[in-house]
Amino acid sequence: MAFFNETLQGRFNEVIRRLHGMKGTPAPQVAPEISHILVLENDRPEYFTLHGGFLWAARGSLAAAVGITGIVGIRNPTGSGLLVVITSITVDNRGLVAAAFSLYTRPQGAIQAAGTTFFRDSRRGFGGNCPVQLLTDNTNAAPIGNGSIERVQVTAGEGDRPFNSVPWVLTPGFDVLIETAAVNLDIDVDFAGYARHITPEELTP
Repeated sequence: MAFFNETLQGRFNEVIRRLHGMKGTPAPQVAPEISHILVLENDRPEYFTLHGGFLWAARGSLAAAVGITGIVGIRNPTGSGLLVVITSITVDNRGLVAAAFSLYTRPQGAIQAAGTTFFRDSRRGFGGNCPVQLLTDNTNAAPIGNGSIERVQVTAGEGDRPFNSVPWVLTPGFDVLIETAAVNLDIDVDFAGYARHITPEELTP
């Protein structure tokens, strides 16, 4: 049986233990005059690292290729042990041309290149060794399929346009892809989000 005001869930326990400088694991009872309130999806950004989480960002870019649809995306790799949340997806219409971009989700599949995203916290370094992957592919002669979840349409001369369907929550082994809706178009997409370690009970809806 847990003690009064004791936290047994490992993910939250580690935040409390490190925040108060507690030496034991799991954290012992927290004094009754101290109350920890969990506000879902509203963690302070600097606290992510306390429970092993992190903020990340990436930019996926491909030049137009004749007869090819461009694809960029984000992958939570199989076996990562992470829960990846995408909080922002924005198309940058650098060519200022009329174009459309479609969003797809799928289990991890074949892709031309899987690179790295970047941490948004200097305590982890800003270098490109983040386990969340950035996907790029300019080998497809036809769209992924007809099952797009959202489409963003930009007009000639228009700049940035965000996708409205965020946030996207990815368990290990899933992709979110943005594809040009027609061939021979540049694609530039900015992604941002966060990730944290996933617990087994979170894999069941």
